[in-house]
Amino acid sequence: FDDDADTSISSATDDTLVFEIAGSTTAQMTNGDFLINTTTAIQPGSSGGLGVKGDINISDFTADTSSSALVFTKSRNTTPGSQTIVNDDDQVGAIFFKADDGNASDYNNNVAAITASIDGTPGTDDTPGRLSFFTTIDGQRTNTERMRINRSGYVLIGTTSSSNGQLQVVGDTTNSIRGY
Repeated sequence: FDDDADTSISSATDDTLVFEIAGSTTAQMTNGDFLINTTTAIQPGSSGGLGVKGDINISDFTADTSSSALVFTKSRNTTPGSQTIVNDDDQVGAIFFKADDGNASDYNNNVAAITASIDGTPGTDDTPGRLSFFTTIDGQRTNTERMRINRSGYVLIGTTSSSNGQLQVVGDTTNSIRGY
C-alpha cells in the first residue's frame, strides 16, 4: 500500500511489514515483534513483544470515575479465553528496570524491579497476591528482594516471611524491629 511518495505500508523483506510516514520507518512488525520508532529489537534475544523507542503515554480525558489502565493477566492455559488456574508463586506481572553497563549487549543489567505474584493457594474467585520490590547492590547486576507486601497486608523489609506483626523490618541485630 503506497498512498503517496513517502507514506506506505509495505513488505520490504520476507516476514516483515513496514510502516513509513514522511519517508521514515515509524513502525514495523517482524518475527512476532511490533517495533515503534526503531527497526531493531529493544531487548536482543526476546521475541513476541512490543518494542518502543521513546515514551509511552497512557491518558484518559473523560468526565467520569474511570481511568486508563495497564493490565497484566496470567493464566496457565495456553489458549486465550480458556481457563486454567494459576499456582502459588506464579508471577502475574512485573516491571523491570535495566541499564546498559557498556558490556552486556542483552541489557540484562538489573537495576530494580516490582513484581506481582500469587501469594497462597488460589481457587475459584480467590487469588491471593503480593507485591515485591527489588533493588541491586553496587558491584552486582542481579536484583534482590528488599520489601514485600503480602496477601495479609503485612509489610516485610529484609525478609520474605512474616513471623509476627504488620510491619516487620529485619536487619542486623542492632536495627531489627518486629511486631509493629
